[in-house]
Amino acid sequence: MRPRGRACLDCDGLFEPLPACAGPPSPGVEWRTRERAVTLDPVQREPHFHFFGVPIYVEPLHFIVSALFGYMQYGASASALVWVLLVFVGVLLHEMGHALVGRRFGQEPFVILSGWGGLTTWMRAMALSPGQQILVSFAGPAVGLALGGGVWIWYTYSPFAATLPPIVANGIHDFIWINFGWAIFNLLPVFPLDGGQMSKATLEKFFGVRGMRWSHLISMIIAIGVVALALPLRAIFLLLMFGQLALLNWQHFQAAGRWIDRVKPAKPKMTATPVAPARGSPREAASIATLDAELQRGWQALEDGRPLMVRMIAESLLLRVETDDKRFEVIHLLAWGRLLGGDARAAKNALSLLPKDKLPDALLEGAVRLELGEAEAAVPLLAEGIRGRSDDFVASRLGKAVASSGRVDPVAKLLEEEKTAKEIGPRAFQLVVADLFAARRYQGAIELGQLLFGRFGKGADAFNVACALGKASRGDEGLVWLEKAIEAGLEDPSVIDTDADLSDVRALPGFQAVREKAGLGSA
Repeated sequence: MRPRGRACLDCDGLFEPLPACAGPPSPGVEWRTRERAVTLDPVQREPHFHFFGVPIYVEPLHFIVSALFGYMQYGASASALVWVLLVFVGVLLHEMGHALVGRRFGQEPFVILSGWGGLTTWMRAMALSPGQQILVSFAGPAVGLALGGGVWIWYTYSPFAATLPPIVANGIHDFIWINFGWAIFNLLPVFPLDGGQMSKATLEKFFGVRGMRWSHLISMIIAIGVVALALPLRAIFLLLMFGQLALLNWQHFQAAGRWIDRVKPAKPKMTATPVAPARGSPREAASIATLDAELQRGWQALEDGRPLMVRMIAESLLLRVETDDKRFEVIHLLAWGRLLGGDARAAKNALSLLPKDKLPDALLEGAVRLELGEAEAAVPLLAEGIRGRSDDFVASRLGKAVASSGRVDPVAKLLEEEKTAKEIGPRAFQLVVADLFAARRYQGAIELGQLLFGRFGKGADAFNVACALGKASRGDEGLVWLEKAIEAGLEDPSVIDTDADLSDVRALPGFQAVREKAGLGSA
């Protein structure tokens, strides 16, 4: 069997980026012709250093803000400089907690230290279960609780605490507050703090989209409570921060409510589809343009092989779409992100949110069914999805589905349609035949290989049919197809002497005549 070419996308895992590699298409749009948005994403920045193998980028504003707070507390003194150093170390260790646990679950972390703290994002990611999301979110505060709590216990019971110099005592107090105090603060169930992320993951696990709405409601109530406490204390920082968080969660709560209403069954004599916003308003036009730009950014992230970023973008857009057409595209984007992130069940759940009168893209539905173990049902869908496409992404999944199920009739039908087969091209079918052969489904490989040779007349395809016939103990027929391969111009005829799949064919009396016809001379 002639080896097949290396697919640019690994059908069993995440993206394997190669030049000119085609990714999954958006619904109804050829991927290669999609207009791409140019964005500067944080993970595209050049890291300043690496810590435990994790790239770290530090914004100048990080030091400016921490220096401002240090000056407000200590003035221009050495203790203020110690404060800046401790903030840097504390935030870094907090984010490293997220990064290292995320890496344990297959993520590729990138840490950014910004003016208002830190951010751990993922350059390449696997989709996480709610339990894993909770562990990743809790890992940051856990580091602070362990370090700050340990130093607190030591300092409380140490006989040397009273004799320490003021700068050291101040540094210890700051270390405890930065690590232990901020960890407790971060565990408040207010989105997007770590506690809010954990609350959201838990509620979304059990209640789906409704759980997401409830998490924002809880976040809003707690944020308002913090604002109420900050007012009499004149804590301006807490007042501004949690006031903003309360407003943010209220907006998400309202948007999530509108989304839930749309996925509910329509009541009799009522429409479930809202009127699209008027494009005449400059404000609405700007909103639509922003939505389109974010969609482009999501598709670009998908092509770049960053499914977690795709999910983040799509999930945020779910709260903003106002028409069925846009919702159709956003849901497909979300499903692709979940599928290629390793969570086929979540991708299927995303497709269930489509309006009842709209069918999902055949390629996407087929890929989801394949990953859920429904290979036989996936074959006709993927065969429909490959029409007009010739990239390895689709062919590799079609090959896997055919090889798993043994169902070849939808692919045979494609080869029987001359125009369709030529639009797809021979390589996609060759990949399917190769997968059938590797799965020892020789009859299917023979059937499709014969149709493939009849359509495109390539010597390599006839040679592969001969190999499959040889493995199926049909050596006499294999010898006939070996001769066809030679007549069609097999590129390297010497392979008939070395390929192990032809061992039975080489034992036949007529093999020597085929060798001589190939110009190999006598044995």
